[in-house]
Amino acid sequence: INLASLIDNKQEFYSRSILLFSRIPEDNKELLYSIVELMNKVSMRAEINKMPSNELASLWGDIIMKENRQNLMQDEQVAASVIPQSKQSKILDALILDYQQIFEECPNIKKKPKTFRIPLSSY
Repeated sequence: INLASLIDNKQEFYSRSILLFSRIPEDNKELLYSIVELMNKVSMRAEINKMPSNELASLWGDIIMKENRQNLMQDEQVAASVIPQSKQSKILDALILDYQQIFEECPNIKKKPKTFRIPLSSY
């Protein structure tokens, strides 16, 4: 599924994201949900912390969506299919902004109550 090509069509992006997330292991899905939820909460305080969703996505996109680098070095064809970082950032930015809508429709995700406290004032 090529999510990067669907960024401009939100409804199609949501439905394909849901399909993709339904295929990954539950632990991975729950971890992704927690990370994206935290990023959403951080981005909600962008006026204080200077980290809007697009900056968070730019910082974390390659880390969260990275491929197995060893396999990429061995297979040039796979290396050519890697999602460019700018598209990774767009995908992650869309997930950060709309994570609730996307994950609400994912089957079998166990949303554990979490407490992320983001201070209102700086240190």
